[in-house]
Amino acid sequence: MWGEKGILFGKCGQECARNEILVLFFKLTKPFSDVMIRKYALCLLIGLMGMGLYAQNVEDSLRSEIQSAADKESKVDLLNELAQTFFESNTDSVMQIGTRSYELAISIGYEEGAAYAKKHIGIAYYVQGEYVMAIQYWGEARDIFEKIGHNVGLSNMYNNMGAVYYDRGNDTKALDYYLQSLKYAELEGDTLRIATAWTNIGNVHSDHLATKSKAISAYLKALQLDQSIGYDRGIGASTLNLGGIYVSRDMLDSALYYLNISKKASHGSFDEPHVLNMLGNAHRELGEVDTAIAFHERALFIANKQDQDLARASSYLAIGKALVLQGKNDRAEEMFYKAIETTKKISDNSATLRSCYEGVAALLAEKGELAKAFEYQQLLLELRDSAYSVEVDQKLGQMLFDYEMEGKQKEIELLMKDQALKDADIENQKTIRNGLISAFALMALFAVVLFIQGRRISSEKDRSDKLLLNILPASVADELKRYGKAEAREFDETTILFTDFKSFTEIGAQLKPSELVEEVDACFKGFDAIIDALGLEKIKTIGDAYMAVGGLPKPSADSAHQTVCAALAMHDFIVQRKLERDALGLAAFEMRVGIHTGAVVAGIVGDKKFQYDIWGDAVNTAHRMETYGAEGKVNISAATYALVKEDPRFGFEARGKIEAKGKGEMEMWFVTQNASRAE
Repeated sequence: MWGEKGILFGKCGQECARNEILVLFFKLTKPFSDVMIRKYALCLLIGLMGMGLYAQNVEDSLRSEIQSAADKESKVDLLNELAQTFFESNTDSVMQIGTRSYELAISIGYEEGAAYAKKHIGIAYYVQGEYVMAIQYWGEARDIFEKIGHNVGLSNMYNNMGAVYYDRGNDTKALDYYLQSLKYAELEGDTLRIATAWTNIGNVHSDHLATKSKAISAYLKALQLDQSIGYDRGIGASTLNLGGIYVSRDMLDSALYYLNISKKASHGSFDEPHVLNMLGNAHRELGEVDTAIAFHERALFIANKQDQDLARASSYLAIGKALVLQGKNDRAEEMFYKAIETTKKISDNSATLRSCYEGVAALLAEKGELAKAFEYQQLLLELRDSAYSVEVDQKLGQMLFDYEMEGKQKEIELLMKDQALKDADIENQKTIRNGLISAFALMALFAVVLFIQGRRISSEKDRSDKLLLNILPASVADELKRYGKAEAREFDETTILFTDFKSFTEIGAQLKPSELVEEVDACFKGFDAIIDALGLEKIKTIGDAYMAVGGLPKPSADSAHQTVCAALAMHDFIVQRKLERDALGLAAFEMRVGIHTGAVVAGIVGDKKFQYDIWGDAVNTAHRMETYGAEGKVNISAATYALVKEDPRFGFEARGKIEAKGKGEMEMWFVTQNASRAE
């Protein structure tokens, strides 16, 4: 995956003032795709014998060699090699040749050849999008490789199966398979496959905020290995992924270092336009707009030459954003329209499309064409409204995929039993097998019917469920839906976090009401993402105060550690945001954070507008930690300090006993990220 990142700029005088609003608009509304990078899933599906189409003369040569093969094992190997020539052009031929190869290999007891034949048939199914069948054949190939102790084959099959689950969004299972692939590659000492496994492990980790550092570590391991064997494709993949992560973190020097390596390694490949677009993003963030446009235009030229719609759409969008930075809004609008047209060829609901609609709506509004601007704003809202439905569809699709996998496994087990009984009663077993196949077909049909019916669930119910989950923890919402009420519960150990903005009233006076609301909303959305990533529960916001808690509704032994991590991440977010807004001459917030650990009671209040809330002395104490903290600091109580003091990620500054209103003297500590020992 990959994406775009961009902002707008303007001309002098009165028009400059209007365009500065557009600059701010794009700064504050960068879509999530802006920090997405291309995930280079090096599946090695085809393997080391060759990738892509063979030339026609190679195919003819192989067929000639098959006819004159001196022994049957050589004939199996040549058939397997011939199957590879059709991977991208004719998957039916792959299946026919693979089946022929497998039957010949079995007849002579050549198990390695049989395993590779199964692998190739699985690839054909994968290319067709028949993932269940691909998994089945790769699983059978894996079993043969395991039987004969073929570590390279095992690494290959686990990697391929991991790619399927990664494509399906099942990161847990994908990571399990990738780790298996790594194990067998290391047993064999296969540097290329070890590097491939680390790249794919990095891809899984890079999709999650809490494991970004692990992704960087994995990519660096892959890069070192690929460099040791001079594998340019792997070098390009790892450095592109590293560059994308560093662009998303605004660590632009590091981003440019790796992206320039990727540019060299990817020269002349299908990946080159994506590297060039990412380089353009980095230079645009540095304010080097002319350089950025040059990169994006070069990317567009190559994308057109290679007929890559996704890279083409990304280039149009990036160029459009850069042109508005130069005040060339008419040309920018034209680029946005081209990006929309190109994106619709490949996707009806993408982050690129949402970013295009945002850009067009902003430009039309700036020109005073409010009716047209409203139309694009409505298109944007429709895309955002459909995001939940798309997510539901994907979950249902995953459920059907899991169901089919389970059914396929049962079918395999039954067929194995059938084979064991075949000698005793062949005709009877044929009847049973046919009945099983019919039953499976009916089950599959039933599953499809269930799937279709599931997609017809009332949209109003989906909306209400979504709203309920926005204000209640999932377990509490489920209890409420089941029984019409949710009982209050006591939690012996929770860690409560309070934040508060410094001089909120004074800063609010410098902003328009709408601007103030937008800025607070942007900050709280950032906090929400951090809270979700670290498994905490948001309780509520009160004006400019934000309250969250770790350790409920599901108690956790590391909730205090996770809450402190969240507080430090929030602090970093506010510091970075202040730097960005200071550079634009805009008012920005500073923040105090307070944390305390103790017992609370949690439950729902209200019967029309539900509110999940917590009560207890621990809540008041946490608020005192915030009140008696300091701007830019995370202040924790003695109870929290006792739980996290041994954590090597944190550093502490003892404050001694401080008189707190209504509490008397309380020991407090400032906590910081321990840079020398952090992961």
